[in-house]
Parts: sequence; C-alpha cells; structure tokens
Amino acid sequence: MSDVEVGPGGRTEAPSPLRRVASALGGLAFVPVLVFAFGYAPSCMGFGAPALAHVNACPRAVALLGAPIAQPWIGLSCGNAETEDDDGQASWSMPVSGPRGRGTLDIRAIEHVGHWQFRMITLSAGGHEIDVLACEAGGTGDVVPIPHRVLAGTVTTIVGEPGVSSGQACTVTIDPANDVQNCRVVIACGARTLYGEGTGGYGHCGVDASGAITMRDGNPSATDDDPMIDLRASEVVVTDQGRAGTWVATVSIAR
Repeated sequence: MSDVEVGPGGRTEAPSPLRRVASALGGLAFVPVLVFAFGYAPSCMGFGAPALAHVNACPRAVALLGAPIAQPWIGLSCGNAETEDDDGQASWSMPVSGPRGRGTLDIRAIEHVGHWQFRMITLSAGGHEIDVLACEAGGTGDVVPIPHRVLAGTVTTIVGEPGVSSGQACTVTIDPANDVQNCRVVIACGARTLYGEGTGGYGHCGVDASGAITMRDGNPSATDDDPMIDLRASEVVVTDQGRAGTWVATVSIAR
C-alpha cells in the first residue's frame, strides 16, 4: 500500500489502493468491505491513518475523547469504494477511542485524476456529532444543514490575470448538495465565473461560530477543474495557475 499523500493546501489525501483492482476489472471496481479487528487496527483501505490525523487536529473531538484518538484493537469497520479510470468515491465507518471515551467515524472521500481527498469526516460520540473537517479548519464542528444563500461581494485585490477587475461586483451563491460534497459554491463577477463553472463548485462546507458558511478547496483546476478557494465570513480568496501564470482574486463579502 502506498504512503499517504498530502495535496495542495495541506489537505490530506488518502492513497488509491483500488487502482490495481480497477485495472484488472477493465477500469471499474466496486469493493464492499466488512472487517472485524482483533489485536490490530484495520487499514481501512488506507483512509484510517489520515482520518485519525484530522480527528486529532479537531479540538472538540480531543475534548470529548481525550488524546490521542486512535483505532481500538477490537472493533468493526465497514465500507465500500467504487472507482473507474482515475475517478471514484468511497465511504467508510470505523471505531475510534481515546482516554475519555469511544466513538465512530463516518468517512466520505472522492478520487479525481488519481488523487483521493476527504469530503466528509463525522465523529459520533457521547450523543454528539462533530464535523471534523470544519472543526479542524476553525469552525465549531456542529453538524448543521447548509442553507441556500446568495451573498453580494466586491473584488478588492487582484494578482495576475484572473479575468476580473478591482471594484467589480460579484455574487457568491451557496447551495446544499449531497452527503459526500455537502455544498456547491458559485462565484460570479459579471460574465466571469471565478469558481463553480459548469457542473463544478462542489465541496465540503462548514459553519463558523458566527454562523457564516466556510469552505476550502486546496486543489487547482488542473486537479479538479475548479480553482482553489478559501471562503470565510468576510471574504473569499480564489487562486489558480493558468496559462498566463498564477492569479489571485479576493472578493470581500458584504454583511
């Protein structure tokens, strides 16, 4: 099994252990898995170790279970993965424990052009449900539905050639999506769609302490067809590597 990769922006990517299986089956693999672990922790197709790294970086998870949070020696893990060519998706459930208690992680990941990325890691423990990725990024970690929102913004700074101009008006549209990618973000400035063009814009959103929706996409368009973004309460930074070089556009959001 290959080592865990770290993608652009520091987001952990799980390895692609299904690649050989998919090749043998003509490019399509669907693998249901049910593992009872006794005396060792199941590998969870390579998702286990990087998922635990995210959980241990979530203050609310550590406060609830204690540190370090790890897989117990005895537990039941189950899940499935489907991959075709260089794209796929996987879902997994695995037990975790710390000095203060036990819980369960529900994991969703997607693969694009051979790279796996987590789209959801949810910890259920002691009657609590925590969005680990949102918690790690500085949000509360509370699992809440993503509402439809349309926010007004203005381009405040540009670097390179993003195709927009300073002072231009923009709209940031946020819609709920499915459980793997729980939201879709579209950033449009006039006739230019900075993020979410066509069928793009899907990712994992969280909600910060102020109730603002947050989202990070650390992959450039060469990886997942969308630029990189960092959406926060007061602004969104969009950046990418294009033919003319790297460009950056910062859109301040009106509140």
